Amino acid sequence: MSALLSADQLGEIYTVSGRTVRRWHDEGRIPAEVCEGTTLRFDPDQVAAVLKNRARKLEKLKKSPALA
Repeated sequence: MSALLSADQLGEIYTVSGRTVRRWHDEGRIPAEVCEGTTLRFDPDQVAAVLKNRARKLEKLKKSPALA
């Protein structure tokens, strides 16, 4: 497991705001750990794996023939 990052720190990696990172979590797009009550922390390796998996699924959908 990597060092856990704040939403702002993870946002810097993906060039988005911390608010966007928290929204992604709220929407169920990325995992997070809850620390100190309600503080979210993110494992960058876990987040990267989830995002890569989502991207692969999206590519497969784009390549599959449309259903008639």
